[in-house]
Amino acid sequence: MSLRKAVVGIVFLKEDVTKFLVLRRKLGWQGWEFPKGGMERKDMDVEEAALKREIEEETGLKNVRVLSKMPFEIRYDYPIKYRDKYKHTGTVQSVFLVRSFSSEVRLSLEHDEFVWLPYEDALKKLTFADQKKALEVAWKELNN
Repeated sequence: MSLRKAVVGIVFLKEDVTKFLVLRRKLGWQGWEFPKGGMERKDMDVEEAALKREIEEETGLKNVRVLSKMPFEIRYDYPIKYRDKYKHTGTVQSVFLVRSFSSEVRLSLEHDEFVWLPYEDALKKLTFADQKKALEVAWKELNN
């Protein structure tokens, strides 16, 4: 078995205050996260295509621009009970900073709530430490 390739989008909106999009997941597990998803066979060589597809599928946002790829990846192992189900031992996610030009979100069935939050509030809201770290790096990049 191998690691599943995936992508994560740190989606932000530039208004008076920069706000980040955080979604509340309801399928598989519950918690607050950024738009993310696995790369499909058709995406395998094009991470940005997979990222835009996942953002559109999970949020309905189409008018987005990928600004940069973060200089690290998020990796995690699946609990043993899920390894046969997913055919992978875990996931490795490429992380991207993405600007949205619309705040009109339409959620998929994976999530039941969303919020656009300023940096400090988004940092507190996220469930996982790796996504918090990713947001910290993205925030530094946006403010340099």
